[in-house]
Amino acid sequence: MKNLKFLFLVLLVSIFIGCGHSSSSSKDTVQKSEAKYKVIFKGNWTDSTFAKNFPSNAHFSPIVGVSHDSSTRIFKVGDKATAGVIEVSQTGKTDIISNEISALISDGSADIKILTEVISSGNKELAFTISVNSSHPYISLVTMLAPSPDWFIGINSLNLLENGKWLNSKSINLKVYDAGSDSGLKFTSSDLSTNPKENITTLTTNSVDADFKEGVHKDDSNRFIASINIIKIN
Repeated sequence: MKNLKFLFLVLLVSIFIGCGHSSSSSKDTVQKSEAKYKVIFKGNWTDSTFAKNFPSNAHFSPIVGVSHDSSTRIFKVGDKATAGVIEVSQTGKTDIISNEISALISDGSADIKILTEVISSGNKELAFTISVNSSHPYISLVTMLAPSPDWFIGINSLNLLENGKWLNSKSINLKVYDAGSDSGLKFTSSDLSTNPKENITTLTTNSVDADFKEGVHKDDSNRFIASINIIKIN
């Protein structure tokens, strides 16, 4: 009888120790499901790269965005722009989109908001960091071409976690989009509200107004107005 009690105690201790190891292993898995990236934005918007009606004060608004899950979109070609994307693309302000992002974070579909300083010239470089996790491995970003009617560039739902592994690096050439909310034709056109609002498209302009065809230079499909390099740092 004593031997049976002893064996029963040994069995309980073994189960307890086994559970302890399982918990530690789970914690390690959670830690490994997070990553941090350095993002380097490089503008290529100059009077030589996009010469047609080039504005003297060309710059980009603050970059605003968020890390999120697969169900979330900040913008999508073929859909109507949100009020926040329209505000960014028309004015460069980020108040409305910040509220939209806060709502996504509150409901759990997004995690970390991204907001940078103004990019003060068309060919300036700007670096910042982003954090992601396995529940929110996607990033989306937008920034305005300023001045412009309602033209913007950005990243729509880039997945940094592929086949269970974090990407070490990613380079993206950014196309220009038309938010569908202003019918101005040139960078410095006066406000001309589009009513009703149209869907987001890649920007194509008349050749006398600007240099774009489907979001890139009308004469050179390899000439983009900006690029982003993403490098894993942790």
